Amino acid sequence: MKMHVISGSNDTLAGFRLGGVEGTNVRNEEQLEKCLDELLEGGETGVLLISRDICESCGDTISRKMKDRRLPLLVTID
Repeated sequence: MKMHVISGSNDTLAGFRLGGVEGTNVRNEEQLEKCLDELLEGGETGVLLISRDICESCGDTISRKMKDRRLPLLVTID
């Protein structure tokens, strides 16, 4: 299983990429929804790291997409 980070910060993504974690930079709710659809459809992602700012601004979208799912494990990062 893979790990994936979703953030609005290029610096955060660069740090995780240096550690071998793939990531996506999202700027709005539409981009987040598309990213989540792709990740959840593939079924390979076991841990999903989402930055706090994205969680706060798009929490409803995340809750709707992750409802009744066991995987991926959702972790909020600062």
